[in-house]
Amino acid sequence: MNSEIKSLPLLPLRGILVFPYMVIHLDVGREKSVQAIEEAMVQDRIIFLATQKEAQTDEPL
Repeated sequence: MNSEIKSLPLLPLRGILVFPYMVIHLDVGREKSVQAIEEAMVQDRIIFLATQKEAQTDEPL
């Protein structure tokens, strides 16, 4: 078992649910979301997608 702890960029999603191996188009507008995608592209192209509970919140924690 690999006990390595890995840090991933996080992309909170509003109004959409993504399952493994789905291919979808994502519209990203928040600056933090753009930065998370850019970080993923520079690193190993892995990003953590999470559904945002309150879609109307512009700055989730």
